[in-house]
Amino acid sequence: MRSGLIQILVGAIVAYFIIVKFFSNDKDFGNLALGTQTVMYQAFDDTNFLHLVRLDDTLERNLISGWKLRGQKDVCMLLGNSQMHSINQIENGQTTYVGLLHNRYEDSVDVLGYSCPNASLQDYYLTLCYWSERLPVKYAVVPLFLDDMREEGIRHEFLSALVNSRYQLSDTTRDINNKINTDLRKAWNEQGGSSANNAIRMSEAETSVDVVEEKTPQDKTEAYLNKELDSVSKVWRNRPNVRGELFNSLYKLRNTVLGISASTVREMIPQRYETNMEALIALLDYSKAHDIKLLIYIPPIRSDAPLPYNLDDYKKYKEKVAALAIEYPNVSFENFEDAIPGELWGYKEATSYFVDKEIDYMHFQYKGHQILADKLSHSINLMFR
Repeated sequence: MRSGLIQILVGAIVAYFIIVKFFSNDKDFGNLALGTQTVMYQAFDDTNFLHLVRLDDTLERNLISGWKLRGQKDVCMLLGNSQMHSINQIENGQTTYVGLLHNRYEDSVDVLGYSCPNASLQDYYLTLCYWSERLPVKYAVVPLFLDDMREEGIRHEFLSALVNSRYQLSDTTRDINNKINTDLRKAWNEQGGSSANNAIRMSEAETSVDVVEEKTPQDKTEAYLNKELDSVSKVWRNRPNVRGELFNSLYKLRNTVLGISASTVREMIPQRYETNMEALIALLDYSKAHDIKLLIYIPPIRSDAPLPYNLDDYKKYKEKVAALAIEYPNVSFENFEDAIPGELWGYKEATSYFVDKEIDYMHFQYKGHQILADKLSHSINLMFR
């Protein structure tokens, strides 16, 4: 009995010092793959953000406050993934294409942006609905990365404002809407659950979705203990950091064993592809129903190295989204895949061991943002007619 207690005590002490020594620094694991040459940047005016990467209550108020101060103009909302909020080899005074386009159109419309790492088409659809309910979004610009068709669900960890406000898509006639609403409700539980008093009031049209249940005594006990330990222990607060480091290490180990790198061909995952295509169609329908002029485009990708795609899949994908755009009078389509020269791209953090860096197919230098801003500007001008 005594030896068992000693083993537990020694294990706890060792674990404590390992966490303090190796996992004490905060990391943004959502943007970990950016590495050291590429940094996250959010465009802003003198006092307010023009572009958000995390949509929490404070940042949302800041962005909307800036929109009001600038005259409450119609909004052109740019959506994207880390390509939108990253600059390779950044220098003082540089900004992203969001900031460049905002400055270009500041006298006529307010160009704003929202992006999150590895955004799926479900993320784009959800956030377009959300922003259009809070701002007069008359124009929207959405990149269609083939990579993003492999992603599943929504990145609710970047959408705490939606989770805190118990946001739900109002149209429950679509399967994709019900799926997204279910994902959001799961996030409610992860952030503390809900009591019987604020459980979802289900209409007859919503009977196909799950009701959030009241928290159990175990849920309440765990929530209380976590809150109290967070207030007194930095080590306890570092649990997400430890978890992130662990999963990142396992991810790199898997890639090392299987020989996977950034240049490895990424095959489509049929079920996820179909779900994201369903979200894209819902996004197109939503924009039409709400009189939003929409630009969808194939985004830039590095062209001085073999593409990490099945080229047949990539060709069919581009043809599919181009054909979809033709069906909607409010939607235009462009292909900017070759817009950025190879020398303007960078390298990224290695995704396996024994390698210092890998080719970055996603993030480019400031000159690349200038080029993309010019390309988008031409298409946006056509939308404004």
